[in-house]
Amino acid sequence: AFLLSCLWIPVLEHAHAARPWRGCVASRFREFGTTCITAYLATLSRFSLSGIPVGGVSRPFSRFLESLRVSAVQLLFSISSAFIGGNNQGRRILEFYPRLSAFICGFIEVILRLIGGVALWAALCGSVVAADFTFAAFGDTPYTQDEEARFPDLIAEMNREELSFVVHVGDFKSAYSACADGLYLERRQWFELSHHPFVFVPGDNEWTDCARAFAGAHDPLERLRKLREIFFAEATSLGQRRIRLARQSDLGQRRHDYPEHVRWEHGGVLFVTLNAPGPNNNVRMPEEHSRRSAAIREWIQGSFQHARTRSLSAVVVLMQANPWGSSGHPRRGFAELVGTLSAQARNFPGEVLLVHGDTHRYRIDRPLHDPKSGAPLANFTRVEVFGSPEMNWVRVRISEEAGRIRFVVTPGS
Repeated sequence: AFLLSCLWIPVLEHAHAARPWRGCVASRFREFGTTCITAYLATLSRFSLSGIPVGGVSRPFSRFLESLRVSAVQLLFSISSAFIGGNNQGRRILEFYPRLSAFICGFIEVILRLIGGVALWAALCGSVVAADFTFAAFGDTPYTQDEEARFPDLIAEMNREELSFVVHVGDFKSAYSACADGLYLERRQWFELSHHPFVFVPGDNEWTDCARAFAGAHDPLERLRKLREIFFAEATSLGQRRIRLARQSDLGQRRHDYPEHVRWEHGGVLFVTLNAPGPNNNVRMPEEHSRRSAAIREWIQGSFQHARTRSLSAVVVLMQANPWGSSGHPRRGFAELVGTLSAQARNFPGEVLLVHGDTHRYRIDRPLHDPKSGAPLANFTRVEVFGSPEMNWVRVRISEEAGRIRFVVTPGS
């Protein structure tokens, strides 16, 4: 209808002076095309193309069809008038023969339903069709001079892959190297080499460990402010192709000033980052730990509520620390975080994936357990990425099978 309104209106209006009825038809086509676009955009405005509740399509779709039907009937009268010989005469004939009018209107409505259904499906297929995309995660590198020399090649390897985005889960330097501004800026430049959107999550080596003498004896909070200035000051990701990120510091009436806490949607999945550094979540600074833990708790709770409201199929949480010790219990400083994550996962109908680094051991398991039965939570999976001296990345494919999200995790190289 939009194409017809664009192609036919100039032709019809050109002949308007000679035959006034053509101007009437042109006007109707203009109205019909405008109604199509307006109703269509109004229908889509309820949704984000990255995650649409399929069950919520019927009501706006019905309004969309009704708007088209009304405009189509008006257009029909004008076109009929053109062929019959006058606007008033055409209207009288269609009104005099109600069966003919009903048949034509019904036929037009069937055509519109077919066209509207196909158009709406095409626009919304990013959510309605099963999710199938891949992203990369890595961390705890580069530490040594050799790893620094090979880091651009690692980025180049990921650039050759079909990835939706790349996430570095923290510790882009060793704990023994200086926490210098120049090093931070260098890492930022290297991250910008990524052809894909690049998201960085801070680790302990970048700020909490900077108080150590061999790291420069810095104030950790001052180093965190510098990280925010260099890596988290914009509303988008890093990388040569960027995506928009929602930051906790910009939401919730700015209650928590943690711009490193971000989230974004992709393919019906919500991705959430946390500033949770190993090995103990900075408990040696009680006031800072308490303040950030409260922000983390609200960010996790709010993100899962957002996923439920949006009917998203999965939540992926990314942070630096491994919150579990060798015994399987939460490490010091992480009991509250693990408890919050466990409660939200148990009440979430979809799948949950936690991706972290810290202990430099590539693994995939289910460390969360139901507090009543003691059985592993079936919808929760943990992935730990590689770490120095093993310099590699993890490929995470997210696909939907039989209505459930499936995570397929493999080494990048």
